[in-house]
Amino acid sequence: MVVTSNGKPIALISSASEETLEESLQALRRARAMMAVQSVQMASVKSGRHRITGHEINAEILKVRQKHFPSK
Repeated sequence: MVVTSNGKPIALISSASEETLEESLQALRRARAMMAVQSVQMASVKSGRHRITGHEINAEILKVRQKHFPSK
């Protein structure tokens, strides 16, 4: 069942038993994670960042690490 507010979906209500609750929660978490990954991938393509090389990625990671952990 979908719960709406002002005609917009805001929540899902689903039946679950004591035996299936954790599996249901895991499935929902997995689906949300997959949607988040897809969103990041689409944003990457849209901005052109999907063309960054592995070397450029490693250089960026190193730069951020040096900023946050200057003594290392």
